[in-house]
Amino acid sequence: MATREYFDHHSPEGEGPGDRYRDHDHNDRSYGENIAFEQPGPTISPTELAERIVDGWMDSPGHRENILETQFEAEGIGLYTRPDGTVFVTQNFK
Repeated sequence: MATREYFDHHSPEGEGPGDRYRDHDHNDRSYGENIAFEQPGPTISPTELAERIVDGWMDSPGHRENILETQFEAEGIGLYTRPDGTVFVTQNFK
């Protein structure tokens, strides 16, 4: 997302989280994905940034549902920071 200038669960080609899971041999029907981006500025601490992102997810019904879903057994988090300081975060559940 960061290098291709989009922010969405689906790529510009239309591939979504399910496609990405299948591309990596995860053929389960149950998966979830949360995404976030922030332009935090130079004075925010990593802890404050993480809290801001998680608070945003918890304030969103769909994202909160992913986080609290009991059927998910694993979680992965990826983070990328662009040179301008914009932070992109993806949280995947399986």
